[in-house]
Amino acid sequence: MFERILSSMLKVLLFAALFAASAFIVNIIYNVNRDKVSKETGNPELPTVSVCREGDIMNRMKGYKTKLDTRLDRNLVVPLDDKKGIEVIVEGEYSGQVKYELRDISGENLIENGEMELLGTANTDSSTGFLRLSGINSKDIGDTGRVYRASIRMDMHRDTEYSFVVLLKSGHETVRYYTRVVTLERDFLQQLISYAVTYNHDIFPSSSYDAGADDAEYSEKEKKDEKKSREEELWKDINPVLATTIVPGVREITSNTALIELKYIVKSPDNDAIVEYGITDTIYLSFDISNNKVKLQKSERSIEEIFASASITPTSSSERKHYTDNRQYIWSPDGRKSLFSLAGELWYYDSRTGSAARLFGCGSRNREEDYTFFNQSFPKLISVDNDGNAYFAVIGRMDHGKYEGRNGIFLYSYKAEKSEISLIFLVETDESYDALKTGAKRFVWFDQEKRELYTIIDNCLMKYDIKSGVGEELSAKMPQDMIAVSEDGMLAAFPDTDSPTGADEVILKNILTGEDYHFTGDGKKLRIIGFKGRVLVYGAAAPDNITTGSDGEPVFYFSNIFLVKDDGRISKDYSKAGIFVKDVELTAGDMKVTRVLRTEGSYQPYSDDHLTYKLDDNDDNPEMPDALYYRSSVTEMLIRELGVSHASAEVNPDNTVKRYYVFWDDGLKECFAGLGRAVVYAQSNGGIVTGSDGRMIYGITESLPYLTVAGKFDYVPAEDNASSLGACIMMSMKSAGIDTSGYDIKEASEEGYVETIAAHTNAIEGLNISGADTDTAIGFLSQGIPFTVKMPGGRYVLVVSYNSDYIRYYDPVQAKEIRTGRKSFSAEVEEAGSEIYVYK
Repeated sequence: MFERILSSMLKVLLFAALFAASAFIVNIIYNVNRDKVSKETGNPELPTVSVCREGDIMNRMKGYKTKLDTRLDRNLVVPLDDKKGIEVIVEGEYSGQVKYELRDISGENLIENGEMELLGTANTDSSTGFLRLSGINSKDIGDTGRVYRASIRMDMHRDTEYSFVVLLKSGHETVRYYTRVVTLERDFLQQLISYAVTYNHDIFPSSSYDAGADDAEYSEKEKKDEKKSREEELWKDINPVLATTIVPGVREITSNTALIELKYIVKSPDNDAIVEYGITDTIYLSFDISNNKVKLQKSERSIEEIFASASITPTSSSERKHYTDNRQYIWSPDGRKSLFSLAGELWYYDSRTGSAARLFGCGSRNREEDYTFFNQSFPKLISVDNDGNAYFAVIGRMDHGKYEGRNGIFLYSYKAEKSEISLIFLVETDESYDALKTGAKRFVWFDQEKRELYTIIDNCLMKYDIKSGVGEELSAKMPQDMIAVSEDGMLAAFPDTDSPTGADEVILKNILTGEDYHFTGDGKKLRIIGFKGRVLVYGAAAPDNITTGSDGEPVFYFSNIFLVKDDGRISKDYSKAGIFVKDVELTAGDMKVTRVLRTEGSYQPYSDDHLTYKLDDNDDNPEMPDALYYRSSVTEMLIRELGVSHASAEVNPDNTVKRYYVFWDDGLKECFAGLGRAVVYAQSNGGIVTGSDGRMIYGITESLPYLTVAGKFDYVPAEDNASSLGACIMMSMKSAGIDTSGYDIKEASEEGYVETIAAHTNAIEGLNISGADTDTAIGFLSQGIPFTVKMPGGRYVLVVSYNSDYIRYYDPVQAKEIRTGRKSFSAEVEEAGSEIYVYK
């Protein structure tokens, strides 16, 4: 015990000495502002806001001083109670006015606003490891937080998500806290949260549930665990002690399913060191109404080691095991200096001296919210030279210091010789954390000589002059996934148009050299396939070899596949007479080419081919050595912030492009041009699908074992196959209660499913989910929505019933119901091209 106390005292003295020495560091910053009064970075100061529900505290939100575009913000959601009410706890000493706004899911349209009612101060309890509201004091006592309530006055559509914003005041600025709210037919939130708590208790060693316990007490609390095999699988060599309280986050919820995230910090003794780990458990739950029971559908875990100099001593064992799969790092040209990131923090490492320094992240452990691990931001490593001069960016919400609560791209420089960090440029943007994943997270580069920052933001490749703050568009406005970036972030390629049917020109930009290379197709349309290493791959197709798929998206049959080096040289032109390339899969050392033959206007499968190519050899770039983790000469430092050059990049809703987004456990997973492909991805990998406006199209829900909508609307016959689609559209509208007066079946067949519904009503929306399988469509039928499919021979039918073995559909050409096996039906639909339509 004495040695532990002495060690702690020495650490405090060392930190105090470093703090005092850092006060004399002169921080020079290159920008146009003249206010050069430095300010030392402190701990997070903005209060946090959490949702309260019958004692449960959930959905902890951090404040934004930047007003966000919420279309792609799906971080948290909560169902309103039976009185359309929501209660929140404002943690900390905030005692000012609390207001709220209810907006549509895009955030553009205000539905209702008002002031939240103060219920009293909060009594909280964390003895179980989970933070709970144990009571509310009517008198203004205590500093654990205050509880407020809002009851929504306006009518809300059931199962429709809205954006809910809590507004606090910080000086003269408004701080916003974002979540989503929804009203559900059935609300099992309490049971689902209770299950999540039990789940966490079950996977934790019983001796570990002592949030914030003193390290010396750990060994005294060790007990044999009854679930040893499961713990070994989940915890491996970690002996966890809970270091922070747990506040569940509800990521997605429906009437009978929920995706809940448990994010927390644990400590683990490792020989003579105490190591901290950031744990994220994501659990997908469903509620069995018939048995009144919660079922675990799936659980996933990620572990991120939190690097900290205080945990490292000269005698640390070389047998230590590390869980750092999510780390990223880059090296200087001589392989001696490095930047690496772990658990949201960024560090500098000098392999020659064995020293490291934290460049971003809050080193204080005074409060659990100080951990950068809980913040919606990610560090982006840019460059480090042989002298230890480095550049990096932080993308997302700033969680401490002068710009706490601001959202955007924060560009920093670091000078190892002076142990000096400078914030040199800020691009403030209203793009949410998940929206930034599609652009800025993929690509940020800083040209030191020209003082120019390159990034992807607001559907455009941008260049910013950090002296003036002026931005320049380098590409046309286009879906951000059409802008390709090399794996090392040094090359970008984009078409000269946002047209999905191909470009006349492809531009390759070498960020390091500043050179642009332009490629044309000599009458053929070009499409970028992607990068492998520093090799750009794009294809060329004649206009008559570009068709429209069943999902309405263009399908390219390439006559040529080009491979381009970073100096603009075309290293290979792959083409075979009479053979076309339908798909290209880039693998580690070769390229798998899916080929077809064109015969009499149709494309028939042909044998696949493999094209080999050599990537640049980067094997001389060393990996992060484990020796880093047992060096004792680690330097903590303080960041100083001055006035910086500042640019704003506000998303223009008019620039929004049609895309479908898949969200799941850790937020945005993928985006797609076609809805069918997005649904297929979500079905195969888990997830929900939203449109560009943020509305959920395909969600997490358990299908009923059987259901029928037969007899709930009149069937409509058709004269022939050509008019069968129109008949199915008319029946779909009837099933939704839409007036079909003046409806013309033949015109509807020619106009199409989605277009016809859009022309007749805005009460429902037609969806083309072609490419998905029939089980996905049955998920809609399980909610009482019939779906339309194309069958072999070209006729369309409307599916109205299902059970585990059979499908029943109405065939408008034969004017009768037909019962068939699910497997055989699915095979027929696939044979006809998996063309499927449904409405929502």
